[in-house]
Amino acid sequence: MERVQLGVRMEARLVKVLKGLAEFNDETLGELLEKIVLHSFEPVPGRRARPVRARTAGPPCGRSPI
Repeated sequence: MERVQLGVRMEARLVKVLKGLAEFNDETLGELLEKIVLHSFEPVPGRRARPVRARTAGPPCGRSPI
């Protein structure tokens, strides 16, 4: 798996919490973030997956253009 360097901005207090959690789990911040993102795509038992709808150009939610 190829990984790339990524620069992101996050709220400072959230970064402190994430760094502390990564240190507690003896992993890097990048490894922790990767696990969080990958886990967020896992199906939840008992819930049906919502179909993914393609986005189309035009007004959102069926609103008429102004």
